[in-house]
Amino acid sequence: MRNMLLLAVLFLPMMGSAQQATNTSRQSVAAPQSPERKTSQGELEKRVDLIEAKVLLAEAKALAAKRNPWTEPGAILGFLGSLGAIASFLIQRWWHRQAEREAADRAERERKQAAELAERERQQEADRAEREKLKSHVLDSLKWFEGKTQPRSIAIAVVEANWSTFKDLHPTWLAILVNQAIYLLKQSDEADSAHELANLDRIMTLIADNESELRLEQKISVREAVSANQAGSASGLKGVTGHNEWLKKLAKSPLNPGLNRTDTALTRGPAG
Repeated sequence: MRNMLLLAVLFLPMMGSAQQATNTSRQSVAAPQSPERKTSQGELEKRVDLIEAKVLLAEAKALAAKRNPWTEPGAILGFLGSLGAIASFLIQRWWHRQAEREAADRAERERKQAAELAERERQQEADRAEREKLKSHVLDSLKWFEGKTQPRSIAIAVVEANWSTFKDLHPTWLAILVNQAIYLLKQSDEADSAHELANLDRIMTLIADNESELRLEQKISVREAVSANQAGSASGLKGVTGHNEWLKKLAKSPLNPGLNRTDTALTRGPAG
């Protein structure tokens, strides 16, 4: 390649001088060349070196332009750093959204719980108000026990219907029921009333089914009234026999948990 450049340097001045010689041939055919226009061997070498340096520089620029930047270590490290930054941003963004979602869900749960609690409290308050209203009507119905057969029957129905609802009224109801039973067994002036016998049966059923809630003196008073009625020593209702279910329950039940005996005499029929 160096030889080709050398030849090019040698021939290019010769071609230029040939053109000049053609132009001046008419003026002077045999004019000799001046010594200044002669090109020495050293100058040719310098020109060759200069041209070769330019060619090498051009080739270096072309090679640099064609080089793949992704094969450079710095470019790869920069690319990896960019990927890491993008991944870090996406992860932080995801955690942030996740935290926002969890906070929103927690707030929604708390809102629902607060609403449910408020609804329960409202419902409980409404139930309490309804209960107190019903309780007031139930207490008002106790005055019907002061009447005759029909009012007494209505009062017993009210107690039966609300027995499991108002357990706090059991002591009051039982006290009234015991007094009603004693009255019907020992003092009722409607001696042959079938309706009053039905009322007595309902009253004594309530007493026998819940005898464990009676005080000891109430249990004794009920048994004495039943025994007096069966013995014929009282002027109460007639027709109380040992076939009554409540009478059988009283006979089998101990008079008192501390006393180990039963009142078998209760199962005897009325004195003949």
